[in-house]
Amino acid sequence: MKKTFIFCNNFPDVLGYQDDNFSLYTKLNGIIIATNGGANYLCKNGIIPDVVIGDFDSILPEYLNLLKNKSIKKKFPINKDKSDTELAIEYCQQNGYNDITLINAIDGQLKHSLANLFIIEKFVVQGIKFHFYNQKNEIFVIDDKIRIKEDVGVNISLISLTDSTTIKKTEGLKFPLKNERLYRSSSRGISNITTKKIVIIEILSGILLLIKERS
Repeated sequence: MKKTFIFCNNFPDVLGYQDDNFSLYTKLNGIIIATNGGANYLCKNGIIPDVVIGDFDSILPEYLNLLKNKSIKKKFPINKDKSDTELAIEYCQQNGYNDITLINAIDGQLKHSLANLFIIEKFVVQGIKFHFYNQKNEIFVIDDKIRIKEDVGVNISLISLTDSTTIKKTEGLKFPLKNERLYRSSSRGISNITTKKIVIIEILSGILLLIKERS
């Protein structure tokens, strides 16, 4: 699968600067896309994005100048019908990138966090894989089966992104689920605990979010 890392401009700081304690804990082994002010975080940390997408209204001038001849730029008008993040995902889809990690898409502004979660559903059903990172959480998007390595005692939550998700089975959790349906309108699935270093989740239908709290 062709990997992409999309850095969003949804940091708690409205200027898009990193929190000094924020660390990726992931290898950037794919193309790097900055959506608008997400370029500020990258440039501040010495990372040049391959592509910059958005209206460029929140990229600091010194960084915009730095990227002038180094990144592919896809500029859109400020008044548009889609967010910069959705435009970036569409760019990935159009260019065959089907394994997408979104950095800080879920974080600062609630309106962007909700929109960034909800827009992925239509892309998941088209075969694109998604993964989210922010300072405090890691989110796996599951539409089939997942097997992850994890420490024992980690707090994770299972939340249905679709109206409901039917879970075939889970392994390595304190509160196991088997042939059970989780509903988006219910809090069941919140705050489970890992009991093994390998966690396996298989689903039969729907799209599930596995939210892991990062220490």
